Amino acid sequence: MESVDLSSPYFILAAVVALAIGVFASMGAGRTRKKLRARLLAEWGQPHEQQREMSAISAYHESLVGAADDSGSVDDRTWDDLELDRVFAWADRTESAVGQQRLYRRLRMPVTTLDPDFDDLVGRLGSDAEWRLRLQLSLNRGRSRAGWDLWRLTDPEFLVPERWYVIVPLLTLTVVASFCIAPWHPAALLVAVAILLANFIARARIGWTIGLVVVPFRQLGPLLTIAADLGAPGAESLGSLSERLREPLPALRRLRRIAWWLGRGGPSGNELLAALYEYLNLFFLLDANAIYFGARELRAQAGHVAKVIAAVGDVDVALCVASIRAEAPTWCRPEFVTSAAHAVMAGVRHPLVVGAVANTVEFGPLRGLIVTGSNMSGKSTFLRTVGINAVLATTLGTCLAERYVAPPFRVRSCIGREDDLSAGKSYYLVEVESVLQRVRESAQPEPTLFLFDELFRGTNTIERIAAGEAVLRALIDVGHEHIVLAATHDADLVALLDGEYLAVHFDERVTSTGLTFDYLLKPGPATTRNAIALLRLQGAPPELVVAADARAAALDAERLRRRN
Repeated sequence: MESVDLSSPYFILAAVVALAIGVFASMGAGRTRKKLRARLLAEWGQPHEQQREMSAISAYHESLVGAADDSGSVDDRTWDDLELDRVFAWADRTESAVGQQRLYRRLRMPVTTLDPDFDDLVGRLGSDAEWRLRLQLSLNRGRSRAGWDLWRLTDPEFLVPERWYVIVPLLTLTVVASFCIAPWHPAALLVAVAILLANFIARARIGWTIGLVVVPFRQLGPLLTIAADLGAPGAESLGSLSERLREPLPALRRLRRIAWWLGRGGPSGNELLAALYEYLNLFFLLDANAIYFGARELRAQAGHVAKVIAAVGDVDVALCVASIRAEAPTWCRPEFVTSAAHAVMAGVRHPLVVGAVANTVEFGPLRGLIVTGSNMSGKSTFLRTVGINAVLATTLGTCLAERYVAPPFRVRSCIGREDDLSAGKSYYLVEVESVLQRVRESAQPEPTLFLFDELFRGTNTIERIAAGEAVLRALIDVGHEHIVLAATHDADLVALLDGEYLAVHFDERVTSTGLTFDYLLKPGPATTRNAIALLRLQGAPPELVVAADARAAALDAERLRRRN
C-alpha cells in the first residue's frame, strides 16, 4: 500500500493554509473579545438599545402559562395599560436570549416573598466588577436570537424522527470512508461526489424538519457550555443557582456532545470559519446527524434542558437587576407587610420619564385614593408610576423609590382603551367588561392594587358618576387588603366618596404661553380650572369667554345647592 508523502508540495500547502486559517481566526477572536469587554464596561448601569422581537421573547412565558399557579400573574390588560413592554426594554440589560426570556417571565409572574439568596447575588454582582464581567462574557455566548427558540426543545413531542431518517448517518459514513481511501484509490472521490448528490436529495426530503429543529438545536451547545462554565466547581459561588446549574449537567453529557456536531451553534463572527463549517455540513450532514442521534436523547432529557434554561437565564436576570440598581439615583428594596392600611410609597418615580418628579403616597386608615387634575397634569403617569413600582417590587425586588412598604400586590388596571373593532365592541362596552372583571377579582383574598383612569368615560355624566361611585365603593368594601387608585375629572364623584377615598390632586398654572405643570401630588381635590382660561389665551371671542364663565358659575351654584 502506497504511503502518503508528507513532503509533498500539496500537503505542505494544505498545512500552511490550515495554519493561516487558525492564526487569523485566533486574531479575530481576540479582537472581538476585546471589543466585547469594552462594550460591557461602557454599558454597565445603562439601558441597552437594541431591536427586540417581543413575540419571540414572550413565547417562552406563554409556553409555561398553566403549568403552575398563575392567578397572580400580570394579565394582558394590565401589561398593556402600564406599558410594560417599554418597561421591559428599559430593564433588559441581559446578555443572552434565555436571559431576556427569563426576565420577561419574571416580570409577568410576581411572587409574595423575595428570595434573599437572589438578592444577595445581585448585591455581590454590583460590587465585584471583574467577576461580573467574567459572567457577562460567558453569557454572551448565548446572545444569538436563535436562542429564543431553545424552549421548544423542552417539549418531548417537538422532535419525533421517522424511521427512514437512518439513511442520514449511512450517507455520512460513506462520505467519510470515501475520503479515507481516496489517497490510495482516487476513484473513491467519484463515490464522494455521488454521495454529495444524495445528500442534496436527503436534505430536500427532510429539509422542513431540519429547518424547524436545527435553529434551537444549534443553541443547545452554547447553552450547556455556559452552564458548565458558570457552575464549575472552582467558580465563585452563585448561591443556590450554582447547584441549579450543576445538577442537570451530568444527564446532558451525551446531548452536549451531539450538539457540538453543529459547531456549537455554527461559528459566528468569523466569515471564514462560518463558510468552512457550511462546507463540512454539506459533505457530512452534521446538522441532520445531530438531529437524528439527538432526537431520542432530547426527548428523554427535556426536563433537564428546561432546568438549564431557567438557571442560566436567572443568572443573567441577576446581572440585569444589579445594572438597574447601579443606574438608579434612588432605589430601595420593598418591605412587604400584611396590612394595606399601612402602605407607604415614598419618593416613587417612573422609570421611563426622563427627570421624573418623585411623589409620595401613604394609605391608612383609608385604602382608596382619588386623583384629580387637568389633562396633562400627570394623573395617568402617576397611576402607572405606582403600578410599575408595585410590579418591580414583587418581581425584581427593586423599587425606584426612597421607601416602599406594602403587601405583595397583584396589580390590576383599567387605564385607557380604544374601541375593539375586531370584536365589534364600542369603547364603553370594552370598559364595562374590564371593570366588571376587576370587581370579580376583588372577591379574591390576595392583596390587589387596582388602578382606574376615568371610569366609564364613554357614557353620560350622571351614569358615569353613579356607576363609578358604586364600583369604587365595592372594591374597598369587600373586606380584603386591596388598595384602589382612581383618577377622575368629576368633582361630584370626589364629593360622593369623601371619607372613604383620600382626595389628592395635581395642579397647573396658566401663563401667557399656556399651561405649566410641576407634577407634584398635593392634598385635597383640584380647585383650579383652565379650560376657559385657555380659550381666552387662544384668542376666543370675548363674548364666548364671558358666556362660558357665566355658565360655569351657575353650574357651580347649582351643584352646591344640591349638596346642601
